[in-house]
Amino acid sequence: MIAKYPNARVRIFVLWGPYLELDTKEQAMRSSAYMPGERVINFWDVWKFGTRNYAAQLGLAPYDAWDLFAVYEPGAVWRDSPPPLLTWYQNRDLDEGAKYTMEAMEETLRPWLK
Repeated sequence: MIAKYPNARVRIFVLWGPYLELDTKEQAMRSSAYMPGERVINFWDVWKFGTRNYAAQLGLAPYDAWDLFAVYEPGAVWRDSPPPLLTWYQNRDLDEGAKYTMEAMEETLRPWLK
């Protein structure tokens, strides 16, 4: 989607963490090469701070709050807890949350993809 919409007015924050056995900071940084550009900001979440907060916000078990896509309104600010979500998608066949598809994400982001 980054390449498809080079002028999209979106910022992408990627939160990498040690969720699977082979997940390391080095592997995450190598994988970040697949999402290039100034609009993409990568973070390594060694203490799973993001995972714990998303799990609480979304009503998920902590071990389920990864491989998901959270969409916020423009200008949202994360303070003591995550800001309210516009919507979210999951990519793990969970019972909760809408299943991620490129089409669903494009429809959600349409106002900012021009």
